[in-house]
Amino acid sequence: MQLAAVHHIEQGSEHSCVAACVGMILLARGESYDEAALMAFATDAGLSMALAARALQVDFRPFLPIEALLAALERCRDGAHVLIIKVSGPRYVRCCGDRPGGAPSRFGALADPGDFGGPMHALLLVGVDDEAVRYLDPYFPRDGQPLTMSRDHLVTMYAGVAIEVPS
Repeated sequence: MQLAAVHHIEQGSEHSCVAACVGMILLARGESYDEAALMAFATDAGLSMALAARALQVDFRPFLPIEALLAALERCRDGAHVLIIKVSGPRYVRCCGDRPGGAPSRFGALADPGDFGGPMHALLLVGVDDEAVRYLDPYFPRDGQPLTMSRDHLVTMYAGVAIEVPS
């Protein structure tokens, strides 16, 4: 799946970031996407990563150590893979700010900057080079995306859960 084939979707509700990431991948594959149908299986905290993996027909391991994430990230280098990852909302805001693409979210602030904890948030990693990791954030509008972050920031905010999706 090449970066050009993956288009940003802004999530439809405050807790539908995982579903929106799934939607971006499904649409890039040429498949249909209905956020409301996916969210019918969600809890108050949103769609689980296990259900997201099932919707994408890929394997899911409940915990992916940082070393395995960094190895998977290298497979994103040539656009052959994308990753949905969970990050700590407070650490994300601390590292990337409350408007990483420049425009505010229609849902307000994701979280207060902090050291760790919730809310958790999902990002779609779509590429990597020697300088930065490129990602799409469904919480924020399309303008300014894809966004970039350093590998150090990725390591800081990563919450231990990821889904690797080959093209």
